Amino acid sequence: MLTRVLALSLLAGCTLADAQAQNSRPTQTAAVTMGQDPFRLESIGLTMFLPVDSAAQASRVGSVSTVQVIPKDATWMLNIQTPKSANTETTAAEVLDNILVQVIASGDEVYDTTPGQRAKLTGMRGRVTEPRSAIVINGREAQRAYVEIPQDSGPAVVRGYTVFRTVPGQFATFELVTTQTELAKAKPTYETTLATVTFENPAMVFADRAAAVTAGQRLLAGLSQEEFRRLVENGGTRWERLYRPASSGSEMDATEIAYRRIAMTMGNRGMVMGGTSSRSIDRQEGFIIRIDARALDGKRTFDSRSVFFVTPDGEEEAWQVRNAVREGTKVSVFTETGARTGTSMSVQLEGTGVPGEIIKPIIQGDGYVSRVLSWMLPQIIVDAKAQADYGFYTYQSDASAIKLRRDTLTAPADRPNTLLLTTKLTEDRPPQVTVFNSEGKLIRTELPDGTIWEPVTLEKLGQLWKAKGLPLD
Repeated sequence: MLTRVLALSLLAGCTLADAQAQNSRPTQTAAVTMGQDPFRLESIGLTMFLPVDSAAQASRVGSVSTVQVIPKDATWMLNIQTPKSANTETTAAEVLDNILVQVIASGDEVYDTTPGQRAKLTGMRGRVTEPRSAIVINGREAQRAYVEIPQDSGPAVVRGYTVFRTVPGQFATFELVTTQTELAKAKPTYETTLATVTFENPAMVFADRAAAVTAGQRLLAGLSQEEFRRLVENGGTRWERLYRPASSGSEMDATEIAYRRIAMTMGNRGMVMGGTSSRSIDRQEGFIIRIDARALDGKRTFDSRSVFFVTPDGEEEAWQVRNAVREGTKVSVFTETGARTGTSMSVQLEGTGVPGEIIKPIIQGDGYVSRVLSWMLPQIIVDAKAQADYGFYTYQSDASAIKLRRDTLTAPADRPNTLLLTTKLTEDRPPQVTVFNSEGKLIRTELPDGTIWEPVTLEKLGQLWKAKGLPLD
């Protein structure tokens, strides 16, 4: 849904990019050359190498999050998902069998249409070309199978599946999608890529998360309501521009992508909906962060208004993210409205031309922070000047779920009088780096795709957009 994409691009300032780590060795076979750097999916401790000239990106269909690996020639696609099962006894074989049933059932049904008789289902067009079998990859057992789905026109679609059980109730599935005509090339590439898959010890992954969350809780435990109020009142209002720098270094040659205004203030809960109310709940006092943003994408203009509220004790919060997409005379509106009391949260999603949806994310354990506090974390961490790896659970609009956010503060020796805050809004998203001076003043935020969020005055922002003929109203 566009509301999630907009919340990601306009508010978080993130982009979909290769999630690749550094400091590794190249891997290759005689038939398939692999890239130099490993791809990591930190939520399940996965490390693997990707073929050269291929890229990994995050995608989302409905409630399912997927990592897609696609080569430049687009002759195949690798989908990586991390499904969970409430039944910790479920096996990889059972998961794969269920996948095969669903894939075969998604193909056309074949009926006996003998004249004078009632049509009778005789089978499915799809078929299993290689039955499920157990394999071992780097000492870990997995299950693999291939299916073929004939098409009305063109070559049949071939799907290959490899399923790992990483821990009880948690799985990693790798789906190859290609055509029969490309299978001879795609299959060796797929199997060679899967041969590089390794998983970290789950206990180490969980211990690392727990240590980061504990550090985050310790940091926030020292922040009183009075100090929090001071941060909000001192935060005031700032403007930022998102742009892609030009090789010339000139601001006039840079590509303007978006701008946003971030305002922090004291207020009441009723401000979330933008109006006044006589209801006692709407008169609750607390902290407010409002973000108004505009982004450009070709002929489309995206306008976003987001208001986040939290009570001083952090026990209750409410928010609304409202996005308008304009293309010519057509306007589509998408809204996310959320509320939380204690550990109970409800989020309503609505949009032009799409069915409404209500989701109830689950808050488990400690370490959750409100959306207001999530926006303030960079300044809180920098003010503390404690170089550490912090972890916080927070609701993410683009994922419609509560995710673990990681923040790491460093003071690199090669950049004197500078503090760097490296942030991963989810474990499987490329990091962004926010630069502060030694006094904790925000300089800029560098996104993984090379674009930059940078503080700017309203006057300068207006001059730049006007000089470049960009819409300001």
